[in-house]
Amino acid sequence: MRTPGFPEAVLVAAIGCVAAGIAYPALTFLLPVHEALRLVIAITGLGYMLWLSARAPARSGRVFVMALWCVGTVCTLVLDPPIVLHLATQLGFFWLLRVVCHHRGVLIAGIDASIALASIAAAMWAASETGSVFVTAWCVLLVQGLFALLPGGSAPRHTQASDVDRRFERAQRAAHAAVRRLSSQP
Repeated sequence: MRTPGFPEAVLVAAIGCVAAGIAYPALTFLLPVHEALRLVIAITGLGYMLWLSARAPARSGRVFVMALWCVGTVCTLVLDPPIVLHLATQLGFFWLLRVVCHHRGVLIAGIDASIALASIAAAMWAASETGSVFVTAWCVLLVQGLFALLPGGSAPRHTQASDVDRRFERAQRAAHAAVRRLSSQP
């Protein structure tokens, strides 16, 4: 699967912030404000995680990280830490999924971790300056979209296996050719 580019990440950020901006006021009719915000963070996180896992070129690790996300999100919903920790938990799982499925290398993973930290800073700034869930979600998801610009960070992890497969096939063809030569000799 082709990895997402920055324009696709911006589109996902736009969809996510519109969904969060609509869901939050709707949920405040049913739940207290704090509970509605926690639920919006979790639902937006789920949507982003599903998009990241669907666009991941690597097959291994997606199910594990998604299961870990479920456990982590339920724990944060039950334990009820401050909202910033809810957001940090989601961003941590975004980073983990990208490291497992999208990136190859410690340097790229470190740069991606700085993107997650910048997202927290953007969320705190947007929430304090505007008080808008829509703007806060836009800032967070837009900064998260920067991962698509990381150099060489979105190559699948299976390239080494394909090199091994090519070498094996080449050796197998050489062995078959040697057997044919031996069997054709008188």
